[in-house]
Order: sequence, then structure tokens, then C-alpha cells
Amino acid sequence: MGRLWLWLTATESGALTLNATSAALFAVQGIFVTRASRTAADAGGVGVVEVPGTQLVVLRASLQLLTVLLWRCCAKSFPLLGPKKIRHLVMARGFFGSFGFTVYYHAIATLPLGDAITLLSLYPISTMVLASVFLGEEMQAVAVAAALFSAAGSVLIARPTFLFDADAAAAAAPLLSNATAAAAGCHGLMCATAEEEEGDADVPWLQTQASGYVAAGMGALLAGVVFTLIRKCKDAHALSLIFAFTMCAIVNDGLLGACCYLGFVVPVRHLLTCPCTILGLFFEVEVWPSREAIFADEATMTACVGVMITGTAAHFLMNYSMRNAPAGISSIVRSSDILWCACFCAAFDAALLARWR
Repeated sequence: MGRLWLWLTATESGALTLNATSAALFAVQGIFVTRASRTAADAGGVGVVEVPGTQLVVLRASLQLLTVLLWRCCAKSFPLLGPKKIRHLVMARGFFGSFGFTVYYHAIATLPLGDAITLLSLYPISTMVLASVFLGEEMQAVAVAAALFSAAGSVLIARPTFLFDADAAAAAAPLLSNATAAAAGCHGLMCATAEEEEGDADVPWLQTQASGYVAAGMGALLAGVVFTLIRKCKDAHALSLIFAFTMCAIVNDGLLGACCYLGFVVPVRHLLTCPCTILGLFFEVEVWPSREAIFADEATMTACVGVMITGTAAHFLMNYSMRNAPAGISSIVRSSDILWCACFCAAFDAALLARWR
């Protein structure tokens, strides 16, 4: 057992194994997110999603923050914001990570789901380029080929509308709902469809598909930035990286959520700018569903707890493992979550849905 632990924590191959485990857990989280949304909708007797993924994310973030603070109080073995010499990098990881969530939600909200997933899945390529420039990692031919094959696999699974016809794109929708939930704890049914938005002649630019394509490109780039920063912060504790991300996400969410509440920006129903929507969880605001939906029934609560546990474990393993392996290779392994989603949907999704319904 000691040798296994040493291999997992002190070798690159062990780190990549933990990273693959993280990707699988993110996929399991996606199934829990989908189940939470569907069971709440059934309990409410309506045909819309009652528990938005943004509220599920704040539940997960709360558990992460509690875990970090408890560990820090008990062990006192690491500074919350990392060593002083790399503290700015730890905070940058938190900032770019939370901002990446913002553009991720915007891309999902404004684009056809297949288009968004395909473009957002290009982050292994951006990570390899950034790691080569800022970390001095060698761009090996095998790794480049793996990144290209990863992107090609995402295209075949997501079936974007700019490469496939409408019927093929629609067939991929059930899987992509789990894939988006796996990536960030959100669900594709949370937002208005792009076709509905494009039908309004007075739609602001931020609600158009053009802005969604820009956001998707930024999302792929920001993911590369985050993975590069995690590798750069290899001397920081994984919980320090999680703490920085959680605090930046809460600040970002609080500001944007307040703007939504006061009417300064577009309501979240149309533009998912907030990673967590804290205001929607604690206040009865018209643009957010009721917080009582989380406690609609036992199945919904079970799914919410599943999101919190699997999401927290997956996020910790990702931050822990990516410090100990090359950023480019780690990003390729991390992108396997869409493959895990396909496998889990084929093997377990129907059974879980039948059981919980």
C-alpha cells in the first residue's frame, strides 16, 4: 500500500492516473447534475429544470471551502494562498479559473451544445502551446498527435452543427447534457436556446451566437492558462489552489449576481455569467428558480449530495495531479471526461434514470 501511495504521489505516471480518475469523477458528477435537474422538474410537475447547475456549483464550492478550512485548522500544514514567492500565481489560477467558468457558461447559453463542446474541447492544444512557451515543455510528436485525436474524438461525439446535419447534432444532445455537467456542474437545459434568441430582432450582441463563439474560444484558451498555472504552482498545496479558485468564484459571483439582481446586466436565464449565483440560492429572485427545488424530494437531495461529493473529489484530484505531471499531457488526460460520459451514459444512465424516476 505504501508503494502504491508513493507511486501515485511522487511519479508522473501516478499523477496521470489520478488525473484520469478525476476526469471519471467529473463524468459521474455530470450524471448526478442531470439527475438532480430532472428529478426536481418531475417533483415540481413542470417541464423545466428546477435546480439550475449554477446553484449546484455553489453547493459544491461550499463543500470545497469547508474542506479547505477544516483541513487548514486541523493540520496547519500549508498557507491558504500558497508560498509567498508564488502567491501571485496561485491567485492568478483562481482568477482565470473563475473567469473561465463565466465564458464557459456564456458559450453553453448562446451556442448549439455540440458547437460549444467542440470548441471548448480544444484546450489540450492551447495548453500544449502555453506550456511550451512558459514552462519550457517539449512539444513531442506523440503528444501533439494525441491532442489532435482528442479534438477529433470530441467532434465525433459532440457532432457540431457546422460539420454535421441537424439530425446528427440532435442525436448527441442527451450525452452532451451530461458532458456539460461534467465539465462545470451545469446543464444544457438551463438557458434559452440559441434559435429563440436569434429570433428576436433586438437581441443584444452578448446574447448572439457570435458572442458565444468568441466565448468558446476564450474558454479553450483560459483552460490552457489554468492548467499551465497549476503546473507552475507545483510547490503550492492543492488545497491552496482550490481555496484561491473558490474565493475568486464567490467574489465574481457576488458581483455579477448583484448586477443581475439590480438589473444592471442581462438576467441569468439568458446569459449564464455567474459561476454560482449565490443570490439565487439564498433569495427569492424572479430570474432564478426557487431554492426549495433542491429539497423537492429525497432523490433530488441525494443527487445534490452526489454532485457535492464527486465534484469536490474530482476538483481536488485535478489540482493535486496536474502539479506533478507535464501540463500538456495532463490536459489530454483531463479531456477524457467526455469519453467517460459516453461510457457511463451507455452503461448506467438509463438504469439510474429508471431507478430515480
